[in-house]
Amino acid sequence: MALCLSQGVSRKGGAKGIISIVIPVYNGEGHIPAMLACLRAQQDRAAFEAVFVDDGSADHSLDMLRKAEGDEPFALRVLSQANAGVSAARNAALAEAHEEYVCFADVDDLLAPNFI
Repeated sequence: MALCLSQGVSRKGGAKGIISIVIPVYNGEGHIPAMLACLRAQQDRAAFEAVFVDDGSADHSLDMLRKAEGDEPFALRVLSQANAGVSAARNAALAEAHEEYVCFADVDDLLAPNFI
């Protein structure tokens, strides 16, 4: 996983995370539950935000992510765009990342509980 610097801002209540995890999604409905479970299993859920970008999926990826947006115990944001490719999706999420550092994951990655 590559890390790069991004400008950090405070979250609600003044709490501050450290890392934005950028996750592009294209027709990833079969992988979203496992990725959300990996994020839920992180030892320090206050240390990160997950920024998913749906890249014009033709399946139910966007619906699944929107439903999860308010239900997860970690900061989760969902962006949507017309299909423009994985690089454009990552760039869109990078522009919206709020934390000091950014890392990239794919929706079909499995993250160890100590990833953050």
